[in-house]
Amino acid sequence: MLGTLLASAAVATLIGPAVLGAASADTSCQPVSVPTVPAVRSGAEPRVDLPIPAGWHAAPLTDGVRAAVVDPAHRAGGVPPEADVVIRDDTGSRTPRAVIDDEIARLRAAATAAPSVSRGTACGFPSAVVSYSTAAAHSVTPAQPSTSLIVAVPEGRRLYAVVVTIRTADASSPAYLRDSSTVLGGVHVATA
Repeated sequence: MLGTLLASAAVATLIGPAVLGAASADTSCQPVSVPTVPAVRSGAEPRVDLPIPAGWHAAPLTDGVRAAVVDPAHRAGGVPPEADVVIRDDTGSRTPRAVIDDEIARLRAAATAAPSVSRGTACGFPSAVVSYSTAAAHSVTPAQPSTSLIVAVPEGRRLYAVVVTIRTADASSPAYLRDSSTVLGGVHVATA
């Protein structure tokens, strides 16, 4: 677990002020120098572009996932590192802080220990970076240290949660740490 926390802290350090900085009225995102895949969206949902680090590929979408990328060359425990985007209409929450708190509660329920949480902004929107580990699933999927970027995006009278999660079975890999920084630090979120 200590290795997971250290690797998660390294990812949080690498993604920098664009994600963890103080709140700002500036809604611009950090430039990204790699290709991106746009998240599938509907209606007034936010636009989300997920960076594709070198060697990673767009992956098939599963239920509820709007964009996904995977690194098949760096398997750990038989599972490649992957990142995905989920967009939820969280209009029932009254504030962006409540949206973020609701998403943190969802992640806590899946985590094997208390997650670490750092609040800030992403592309000018309120955000949090949550580092946690999930349990192994049925001896098929190993425990996976994960980092999720939660972004609360108001759009008119609606309020959306954008959750970008990256995970691997080996969070101490230098390649994974570099690629985590590319994904979490380069994700673009904008209103419709």
